[in-house]
Amino acid sequence: MADSKFTSVFMLLAASALDAAKLGYRVIVAEDACVGINHSEIRHKRQEMLEAGVHLTCVAKIESILSGEFAPLFHVMKTIKQYRAQLTDCATP
Repeated sequence: MADSKFTSVFMLLAASALDAAKLGYRVIVAEDACVGINHSEIRHKRQEMLEAGVHLTCVAKIESILSGEFAPLFHVMKTIKQYRAQLTDCATP
C-alpha cells in the first residue's frame, strides 16, 4: 500500500487499524462490523485505536464518509491529534 495513492483505509481488525495509523493513513473502523473475544480487550483496543487517531464509526455512516460529508470533521480530528502530540512533546524533558 505504501506505493499506492490511497490516503484512507477501512479496517475490521484492531491490529491492522493500528498499523495503518502508524503508517499515516486515515483509518476508519466500523465498530458494529467487528467482533472481539472479551470485553476487557475490546475496551483496551478501542482506547488504543482512539489514541492512535483511528476514527470509529458504524456501518450505516460509511456511505456518508465516502461521499465526503465528514471531511471537515476528519480535518478537525487531525488538527486535535497534532495539537495533543505537541503538548506531549513539550512535556518530555
